[in-house]
Amino acid sequence: MTKLARTARLAFAMALLASLATPAFAQFPRASRAVYVGAALNVATSSAAPAGGGAPAAAPAPATPAGAFGLAGAGNEPLILDLTFYDDGFAYGRLLLPRRGLVVAGTGSLQDSTELRLTFNEVGVTSSAWQADLAHSLVMSGGPAGQSTTAAAGHALVATFAGHRDMAFGSEGRLIKGALAFAAEPGSVINAELHRFAQFSTWEFGQGRIHAAYTSPHLRRGGEMLSGWLEDAGRERLEKFVTEGRKYAADGILGWAWELEEYVTIEGLAASYLSMLNSIYTYTGGAHPNTFYESYLFEMRPSGATALDVGDLFRADSSWLARLTPLILADLASQEAAWVTQGQVSELTEADLATFTLSPTGLTFHFAPYAMGPYVQGAFTVTIEYGQLVGLAPAGGALEQFARGAAAR
Repeated sequence: MTKLARTARLAFAMALLASLATPAFAQFPRASRAVYVGAALNVATSSAAPAGGGAPAAAPAPATPAGAFGLAGAGNEPLILDLTFYDDGFAYGRLLLPRRGLVVAGTGSLQDSTELRLTFNEVGVTSSAWQADLAHSLVMSGGPAGQSTTAAAGHALVATFAGHRDMAFGSEGRLIKGALAFAAEPGSVINAELHRFAQFSTWEFGQGRIHAAYTSPHLRRGGEMLSGWLEDAGRERLEKFVTEGRKYAADGILGWAWELEEYVTIEGLAASYLSMLNSIYTYTGGAHPNTFYESYLFEMRPSGATALDVGDLFRADSSWLARLTPLILADLASQEAAWVTQGQVSELTEADLATFTLSPTGLTFHFAPYAMGPYVQGAFTVTIEYGQLVGLAPAGGALEQFARGAAAR
């Protein structure tokens, strides 16, 4: 299990400060974002130092050993790169390594829209909606160029990536070829080929103090129905929010601002399963803004996508809720979640655990502000490693596929 990521707390604090001035999300320049999926082609030996410099440091042990469910996972190692880049050449990458049970993130550059360089030194990032914007803002405000939001806190170099993005006519950046080097493995280079799985699109509205935006991934061919569902549902909520704000504005009672931003991110891929999180920021003129979360887990089939709830992850006879409750509450208590330490929350229901994501590091539950403590404590996350879920999951299901680090199909 993991404690709330430091980066998530930073994001919450910066959003709170921003809310006291201008619209929080309006401060961030819009960036281009895409998720690439691929695999290691081979592992080559090299005497060269890792790209990006820095002394080799021991890479963190995987949160979940490959084969936690007794499955070895054959074939080339799958890689997932969540890439965000800006017009000024700044780039932020989030690399998911399913076989290693590892998620790393960091910053770098994308020059001429083709030459990509990334240095990874953030480990176990559990919040990814606005992390790239926060890192970019840190650099633009005079922070250390080329370093991530947590680099100054002493995070060691984990890995570097250098690659070429194909921008030839008709290619449109769909393919990235490059080399991944781990600091703990200075003599090895992983050659990789990554194909674009999704591009993010944003619908945005602004009128006076009314601001609303919705961002979601548009999946590659074969995922059109799911992309359409996400977009239609998000735009419907956005339009409803704007209509309500316009009514208050017409009546002269809008208040300081009327803001909504929803940001759907891809948190994990394994076999035919796709895990996503919707981070919802809203401010309606009160004492402070708030953040909520919704999660989506889909099984993608040629015939369409099937939505799965948290209960669908487990065998019906597994008593999974009784097994997980003490683990989750103990983790929340270690994070000093007030409602847990003070005794207001002593048991959990399936509804309490309805917001969850699956990633290389495990099964993560997301708790919005107020759910497990007062607003000032922000959001909490609890990650259960896949090894702790052995015996609870049905064979061939989502938990098993994520645990074995299955390549996305």
